[in-house]
Amino acid sequence: MGCGKSSIGVRLSANLGFDFIDTDSLLEEQFGKKIAEIFEMEGEDAFRVAEQKVLQAIVARDDDVVVACGGGMPCFFNAMAMMNVAGITVYLKLTAEMLLKRLRDEMAHRPLLSHQKDLMGYIANMLNERETFYGLAWHCMVVGESDTIADVCTTIQAMVEDRLQG
Repeated sequence: MGCGKSSIGVRLSANLGFDFIDTDSLLEEQFGKKIAEIFEMEGEDAFRVAEQKVLQAIVARDDDVVVACGGGMPCFFNAMAMMNVAGITVYLKLTAEMLLKRLRDEMAHRPLLSHQKDLMGYIANMLNERETFYGLAWHCMVVGESDTIADVCTTIQAMVEDRLQG
């Protein structure tokens, strides 16, 4: 959450000539609600089941696509293993401090953050809990605070092109 998956995904997909899918946006379209509303009205369990169905549909596609998945998606229903089999997975890794800077002003729009009193503690704990899943990504990308979207896209694009050629 807040690492730049969507911004990087849009640019990377344009660079590669692939379609781009943001799973959260797709779920919002399907439910006709914002993610925060889905969590509030349907509950996290229903959201995670719907998220898994979206992933299954994406994996079944027969074309090249860049996917920005929700931050929790890799942690449920063996999704990371499914993503690794289907394509190249990239972990956009940031420190808790860097994420705090990015997320501080977005708390109201993010369902898992909206009620947090100790945002830094929550982010650090969430990263700790999810690291095991995120670390299973086919590639691991460490994004520094000074890295631009263009820099990150160039690095990922080189990995993708190398994998496609070899």
